[in-house]
Amino acid sequence: MKNILFVCTGNTCRSPMAEALLRHKGKDIFRVKSAGVFAGDGSPAHPNAIKVLKDRNISFDHRSQSINKTLIDWADMIFTMTGNHKNQLCQQYPESIDKTYTLKEYILHGKDEEKGWKQFKKTMVDMLEKQSNLQHKKSDSRSNGDNKEREKKLQESIEKDMKIVRELEAKFPDLDIKDPFGGSVEDYEEACREIEDLIEKLVKNF
Repeated sequence: MKNILFVCTGNTCRSPMAEALLRHKGKDIFRVKSAGVFAGDGSPAHPNAIKVLKDRNISFDHRSQSINKTLIDWADMIFTMTGNHKNQLCQQYPESIDKTYTLKEYILHGKDEEKGWKQFKKTMVDMLEKQSNLQHKKSDSRSNGDNKEREKKLQESIEKDMKIVRELEAKFPDLDIKDPFGGSVEDYEEACREIEDLIEKLVKNF
């Protein structure tokens, strides 16, 4: 069985709906959890999320949790609700890059997007490694003229990588699932339908 982690912002709307839907539709294939990049721990799912799931005869006792390394290590695959969530995870947990996708991207992506994402991941990993090296150099008390020059070149290289990352991001299609937080039941129903369609394709693909 695959361990699947869904990630959104507060872990009260989109990722809990995705978790509940996949548990319901793929219970013999997947173990499922969800978390949020800015979640507080212990909050229930939004009442509108609970309602649209109940309308599908899915009951779900949910408590929010913040993303952490234990969850990252547990997951075989991580599906985020937006590209921004994905980028935050990849920067915070670079070891997760090869298993992190937006849900839409994983289900709907084409070869051009896949090629661009591979280049994006490689550039991101290189940039993060350079940033780490730069921090070590700046903290080195033995810093001298030669080190300062190397720091300058490293900073310039990081800036070039960042430019490439931003250019690649601008070329990616819109792969976000709209956040219904603060919206009506109809907004939650729209988000749930979109997630449900993607979940059904995910189960079918496995």
